[in-house]
Formats: sequence, C-alpha cells, structure tokens
Amino acid sequence: MIPVKTETTNCILKGTAPDVMDLPVTRFQFDNGVPAVQSCWELSPGELEVIRKTGKMYFSIYGNTHPPICLSTTPFVEEVSS
Repeated sequence: MIPVKTETTNCILKGTAPDVMDLPVTRFQFDNGVPAVQSCWELSPGELEVIRKTGKMYFSIYGNTHPPICLSTTPFVEEVSS
C-alpha cells in the first residue's frame, strides 16, 4: 500500500526515519468541532487479490497503544472548507 494525495490533501506529515515515508493527509473538523485527520491509501493488484482471498487487512502502529481509528472505503471528508 502506498499513501496518496487526494483533492482534499492539505498537509504532509513528514517521515523522520529512513524507512518512514511522508504521509499526505487532510486535516478537518467534524460538524461538532472534533478535529480529525484522514489519509488515503492505494493498494497494489497483489494486495487487492490477497484481500479478495482472505477478506483481511492489518493495521500496525509504533508504540504500546493507538487512538480509535476507522478504516473505510469511502472518505469522511470530500471537501475542505477554508
């Protein structure tokens, strides 16, 4: 998987280690004022095939825990207001 820029990308989180790439993201707020960050990932044909066969995808993060996340096939935000 590779992270990709979208029409709403408005920030780049810089990778600070040699094996960590930059991550294009969209910073936004939900209607209730809660801040959020969204990234978009593109799967290779091989990765899509594995998901078709297993129905599984894995999420990993450095550290001992992670905040609540949502993996989705549709974006929460499709446009960013200025």
